Amino acid sequence: NIDDVFEIVEKVSADLRKDKTVKSFLVEPVEISGVNEISDYGFEIRAILKTKPSQQYKVRWAFNRLLKQYLESY
Repeated sequence: NIDDVFEIVEKVSADLRKDKTVKSFLVEPVEISGVNEISDYGFEIRAILKTKPSQQYKVRWAFNRLLKQYLESY
């Protein structure tokens, strides 16, 4: 369900904003643009996290790690 995935992405963003190692790198909460692409195997959602300069990779890795954990538990 796409709405469930949007909710999970919002939860991941909220958890990142509480994480002591990552929260100082974030400038704004996540912006979910919506479904970017649909294929036979799944769909792609565009989510934008604005970070301080040169910190995007640290935030990206933390976001992807948490997202995988949430999706596995879901």
